[in-house]
Amino acid sequence: MTLEKRPGKVIYGKYVRQESFCIFEEADQLETYSAEIVAIQHCRTTDQLARLIPTLTVARPPVDLDDLEEGYEQDSPWNWLETGAVGDGDWPPMPTANALEIFPPDDPILDDLQDIVGCEVVTTVLNDDYLRIPLDKEPELLAVFAKHGIEARRDDRLIEPLGAP
Repeated sequence: MTLEKRPGKVIYGKYVRQESFCIFEEADQLETYSAEIVAIQHCRTTDQLARLIPTLTVARPPVDLDDLEEGYEQDSPWNWLETGAVGDGDWPPMPTANALEIFPPDDPILDDLQDIVGCEVVTTVLNDDYLRIPLDKEPELLAVFAKHGIEARRDDRLIEPLGAP
């Protein structure tokens, strides 16, 4: 097992839509990512989105700029909820899946998260698996982080906008 791939600092928060905590590596530019997701969601026309896309540094939009230029009239109304990626459950990516990405599959922390915190890996039909972390087990979650030498900071404000409604 390669512990050097394990994050030393994480940000976690409540993701109400799946009644679970989510975990992100602190180095993942979470503030920028969250702000960019919100900016994409606030675009109301294709021109607004086309101007925004080149400025994005972390988040990817639910449509490609080429598709946007070819498939829409100039300055036509645009609603992120009506894109195919959102309809398919691919955008924004499920924030609860991130814990399975930041911890290597053979990392003992995953066993402790399941055994001590009661986390479960949930398999979805259309999307990747995610880690459901019970909201009533925050003290146990923090204890597992501490046991594995991980500093944790809670920030629900950053987490909540990261997923689809």
